[in-house]
Amino acid sequence: MAEIRIYNLRIVPPNPIYERVVAFKKQFIDAFGPLQYSKSKPHVTLVQFEMDVDYEPLLIKYFSALSDMETFKMTIEGVAAFEKGSKVLLLKISPSKNFEQLLAQIKVIWRRDLHRGLTALKVSNTPHITISKTKDVTTLHKSLELFKDIAYFKEFEVNELVLLSRPHGKTWDWECHIPLS
Repeated sequence: MAEIRIYNLRIVPPNPIYERVVAFKKQFIDAFGPLQYSKSKPHVTLVQFEMDVDYEPLLIKYFSALSDMETFKMTIEGVAAFEKGSKVLLLKISPSKNFEQLLAQIKVIWRRDLHRGLTALKVSNTPHITISKTKDVTTLHKSLELFKDIAYFKEFEVNELVLLSRPHGKTWDWECHIPLS
């Protein structure tokens, strides 16, 4: 029987930004308790999808073509929120041409090389780093109030992508690093 796994292609910010986001997550947990995504590792999700683990060598082969892309900068623009739907406290990342080009290249690989429809690919069109999902709008507003005086604006270089996978309902247990040129 085929093992279907969840895959996530992401950008992981370097230190000291990574550690600072971990500190924000801890500050959130201290104030509101552990909620969904509050203990997740800091990252910017590019895409997520499900696939049979037998195709993993092909995923590595085709996504490794992204290493031809040049490194680029991303800028964190402070604390914000997704108020509608998901109720997520986050660090907003400014959109960039490089990010859009990266997503476009991933979609080309997805269709051309992996022969999959775009409906099977969850694309994150709004770059961000999640601090935590909140249980309700009240908690979201209280968390925004807690972080409102923190002006966190940082630029970092994206020099690699990370492809991870996990079984349904489990934690990420496999990863592959894809360096950018």
